[in-house]
This record gives sequence, structure tokens and C-alpha cells, in this order.
Amino acid sequence: MVATGIGSVLFHGPQGPASHFLHDATFVVALVALVVSNLAGVLGWESQRKWAILAVSSGVFVLVLLVWPSSTNVIAGVVVFALVGVDVLIHRLSSVERRWWIASVVAMGFAIVLFVLGRTGGPLCDSESIFQGHALWHSLSAIALGAYFEATSPARLGVRQ
Repeated sequence: MVATGIGSVLFHGPQGPASHFLHDATFVVALVALVVSNLAGVLGWESQRKWAILAVSSGVFVLVLLVWPSSTNVIAGVVVFALVGVDVLIHRLSSVERRWWIASVVAMGFAIVLFVLGRTGGPLCDSESIFQGHALWHSLSAIALGAYFEATSPARLGVRQ
């Protein structure tokens, strides 16, 4: 998530030649890490297997981004779909911290609204304003992912219901 924050600052700030790629790749890898870590905890994978699957799956998505830079939304959709599937599995086979899970869902709901309203040309997109809807999208998304990480910590630690 820290790497994603750095990628976002680079992309939305100085916008160097690799900033768009770093913005997108770090975001995708953060989501993949959560999917793989949660799945590993629920299925009882050993650490080496988890890290190998994380490295390979992250590498595949990063390569796709290198070859097809405009694929971020497609890749994010695939990974979020996988995250929802793992979440269902966690709810069936393991345990979640309910308060953190609810906080995550609420934060992501507000984040999605701000994503839509803060996009280029949206009502909360004004480069002259100190209030930036897209910046709030990034902040609330980070809060949602952090809360989800906490909510699913029992699954990653192998705690059963």
C-alpha cells in the first residue's frame, strides 16, 4: 500500500515517464497480495507456496500492464472479482473481524462514489481547488484496503470459526 501511495504521488504529481506504470502496477500488486495472502491462510498453504504464487501472479499482471498499458481497469476488475470470491470463501471456512469488515465496505462505498465524481471532467475534479475528489478516492481506498486487511487477518492466521 505504501508503494501504491508513492506511485499515486508520482503519477498525480510530477508525472515522470514511468509514473503511470508505477501507479497502476503497485495498485494491482497490492490487491493480488491480499487475494493470495487470504487464500493461503484459508487453504493452509505453506509460506513458500504462497510467495511463489504471489510472485508469479503479480509478475503476470505486471507483464500484461507493460504490454497493454490501458488494461488497468480490466486487470483490477479481475483481481477484485477474485478478492470477492476469496472473501466468500473466508466467510464460509474461516473468520473475519466483523467491525473491520463493515468499515472496509463503508469506506469502499464512499471511495467508489468519489472515484466517479472525482474523475477528469467530473463535478469534483477542479485542478484549481484544494479539495480533490480523486485524492479522497485514493485515501478512502487505502483506508478500505487497510480495514479489509485487518478484517481478514484471522483467515491469514488460520483461525477457524
